[in-house]
Amino acid sequence: MQIPYISIDSASSGTIQHGVFDSSEAEEFEGVGPDSPDSMEITEWLYRVPGSSAFGDLWVLLHSRTGGDAQVVYESVEADRARDWLEGNGYPEVAKRHFARPRGGRPSIGPKVKTSVTQRTYDRIQEDMERWGLGEAEVVRVRLELGYVDRTFERVQRLHELDMTAARRKA
Repeated sequence: MQIPYISIDSASSGTIQHGVFDSSEAEEFEGVGPDSPDSMEITEWLYRVPGSSAFGDLWVLLHSRTGGDAQVVYESVEADRARDWLEGNGYPEVAKRHFARPRGGRPSIGPKVKTSVTQRTYDRIQEDMERWGLGEAEVVRVRLELGYVDRTFERVQRLHELDMTAARRKA
C-alpha cells in the first residue's frame, strides 16, 4: 500500500515536503503502547524502507503530532531519531544493526603502504586535496591508480631513468 508522509526540512525554516512510501517494501517496528488504556495517544510505528532515500534508508514514524491541532501523521525522521526510537522501544539489536559503525573505522581497502615523498610531490597532493575535496590517503590512491594508467612522456622518461640506475647497480 502506498502511504503518504511528510518531511519537515529543518534546514529551510521547517518547510514541509511530501512523499510516498510502499508499506509492502518496508520493515515495520511496533512501539511501546500508551501508559493508560484511556490515553488519547496512539501506539507509534516506525517503518524502514531500504535504500529509498538519497542518503540510504528512509525512516518513517507514525505518531501523534501535538501543538495546534493534534493529528496522526506519517513523518520521515532523521537516522539519529530513528535510532533513538528503536532503542527506546525495545529494538536495540535493530538499532545496532542499522546504525552501529564498524570498529576501526571504514573497511580496509587493501594492504597499508607507507612512504616519504619529495616536497614537490607533497605540495601536489595538498593541491589535489583542496581541488578535489578528498583526504590525503584518497588523493594518493587516485594518483597512484592514474599513474599506472596514464603513461605520459614524463612518466616514461622517469621509469627509464629508474631502469638505467638499476642496471648500473647490477653491473
